[in-house]
Amino acid sequence: MVSWPVVARAVPVSATMLEHHPEMVTDGLGGALIVWTDERSQESVRAMDLMDVFAQRMSATGAEAWTPAARGSHAIADGSGYQLDGHVVSDGSGGGYFAWNEHGPGAEDGGRIQHLDSRGFPAPGWPADGLRLGVEVSSLIPDLAGGVFAIWTDGSDAYLQRFESRWSPDFARPASFSLGPPTAREKVRVSADGRGGAFLAWEERTQGTIEIQVQHVSLGAWMASGVLPPATTEAPALAFAAHPVFPNPARAQCRIAFDLPSRTRVSIDVFDVAGRRVARLADGRVFEAGAQSVSWDLANRQGRRVAPGLYLVRVVAGRDQATMRTTVTR
Repeated sequence: MVSWPVVARAVPVSATMLEHHPEMVTDGLGGALIVWTDERSQESVRAMDLMDVFAQRMSATGAEAWTPAARGSHAIADGSGYQLDGHVVSDGSGGGYFAWNEHGPGAEDGGRIQHLDSRGFPAPGWPADGLRLGVEVSSLIPDLAGGVFAIWTDGSDAYLQRFESRWSPDFARPASFSLGPPTAREKVRVSADGRGGAFLAWEERTQGTIEIQVQHVSLGAWMASGVLPPATTEAPALAFAAHPVFPNPARAQCRIAFDLPSRTRVSIDVFDVAGRRVARLADGRVFEAGAQSVSWDLANRQGRRVAPGLYLVRVVAGRDQATMRTTVTR
């Protein structure tokens, strides 16, 4: 069933040139974030402005949430040359991380990444034109802590960088995250592991053969916005931490992930916005130290599916506790 009364357009009808390669994700609040490449800049008086990256946030009702002043429906990357290959990841609070690549006449070759808040403005600490990486970004995935992983490869080394919601201006070029001895590597792919880390897979050509290699990157092993050494292993958590509910919004089920520094009894409850407890997922259950998680099938205490809407998940582990929110949709 179509929930929006009319077909919504994130691309203004005044744009007469080509718009293509759209990418869309949920904004974490019932709406959506969209990024696309747009050739309308070729109508500009700037002869060297050939292609730009545009973005927009759509509300749950299908309305454009970002005004032109907030760079919505206006280019988030509009310099000289080509800006293209836009990617987007939600920060879970209505804003998102946007990455793109640029090259051509008048452009600084390489990729950039930007964090826009729920209003469409650069988040605190982020420069107006985004952070220049110097290499082309190939993928973004959420880290489930309000940040994002960016990944790219130059054929022999892979680069992996974690960006947090707030960023300081003393950004340095990311260090190389080596995937092994120098060789030809192609088609590097990345996927979130559901606990804030990531799985990497790629093709590796050695001595006339092609092998598929896989690596796991653990968020808990990261230094502050640093790059992991290869072949990391899971380590016990140093402190209690609860991660955002995933996926969010949830349609069939969701996962509640948390870290424990020691063996602990844990209770997990789900409440509606009126404060009524609708489900209990753990009642003093003993969990071992390390990364843990439970699943919720979106059923209430009577076993019936809960109504669509906003819910609060409370995790109590000994003297520690945390509350996360999740949205249930049909």
